Amino acid sequence: MIGRTIQVGEEMSLNLTLKNPRTVEVSPIKATEEVWEGKRLVKLNFCDELIFEIGKEIKIGKYVFKVLFIDKSKTQQESFTYNLKTQKQITKTSMYILPFLGGDRFHFRWSKNLINAFIGTEEDGDYGSSIYLLCRYHGGKEYAEYEEKLSSHPNFKNLTNPDKYHDLFEFDIPKEYEEDVNKILRGKYSTISVKAKNRILDFHNSNENRPLGHILNKSPIKRLQMEKELEASIPETNELTDIFYYESEIFMNNFKILDGKSREHTSESESGSTF
Repeated sequence: MIGRTIQVGEEMSLNLTLKNPRTVEVSPIKATEEVWEGKRLVKLNFCDELIFEIGKEIKIGKYVFKVLFIDKSKTQQESFTYNLKTQKQITKTSMYILPFLGGDRFHFRWSKNLINAFIGTEEDGDYGSSIYLLCRYHGGKEYAEYEEKLSSHPNFKNLTNPDKYHDLFEFDIPKEYEEDVNKILRGKYSTISVKAKNRILDFHNSNENRPLGHILNKSPIKRLQMEKELEASIPETNELTDIFYYESEIFMNNFKILDGKSREHTSESESGSTF
């Protein structure tokens, strides 16, 4: 992880940590001015010198992020941290469909370059026909090798650049898993084939006795745990995770960082807050 401490004002310092390709953690040492819209945190103001706001870009090192979500959490020291996110969460496409391309999290650089996987794009409206991988571009030999590895995949279809900071790789859904994908799209996770379940668990280095395995196999243990948390009974016919919401599984146009410059025709100067 990339981390940095910066001084804001006379008495305020911030610890900023790049946790993964999707999230920057901000840990202030004192209270911060927060702006809320209903139950949604939309803006952080640090001494009027550094402001993080939904829809705005920030830069940490050579990485540029568009902040789309801000989460607040309490630490063990009774202080607060904030997670600035480009994605609300890992998609179900990433968890249950991406594994059908083979490999594992390490192969797809889950913690370094892969931001999320999607089942379609808002621009093309091709929902359910391809798998899209949104990756954080940073150039260099290592990334070139990663790009070559993905582009040489037997199911690779196309590579586009939504903006100069990202690559969007498109893959055909492997034919051997088409039926399983259709079941996942309908939210029927436990009804997919044993082969598909094992592929998903192998990809995430998990097994049937861990939370992901409990979901795929509708474990009674998982159901009882959920019933206690919800204080309600769950029919045995119900799946043990949310249904597949298409609107959460699509690459949206507002994910793009639109500064009017393409990757091929830009200098190294970037817009947004830099730290």
